[in-house]
Amino acid sequence: MVAAAVSCLHVVSAPVLAQAVAPDAPSALAIGDRTGNYAMATLLLSAIIMLWAVIAVRRMNSARSRDSHRIAELEGELNEADAVINSEPSLLFIWRGSDNRPDKVAG
Repeated sequence: MVAAAVSCLHVVSAPVLAQAVAPDAPSALAIGDRTGNYAMATLLLSAIIMLWAVIAVRRMNSARSRDSHRIAELEGELNEADAVINSEPSLLFIWRGSDNRPDKVAG
């Protein structure tokens, strides 16, 4: 009866606490070994998840940086095209297909 209570206590609590309650219980050592394995597996899984999170955040930041750089390039090209179009009186014809008439005439 006491050995069963110690075994249950050992599964629920830390191995050090169970050894303090029943230092010479043979089943406590076997369960403690499994608890150590579970703790090591949990620690390893936590480290892998943290590493994956750091890599994911770095990828997102580099993608954001690359996207903002591309947006700046496109805004510069748009400003340049706007300056060219508005600098002199001109006509702008836009054809989006093989029609005889343009889709848009500006100027």
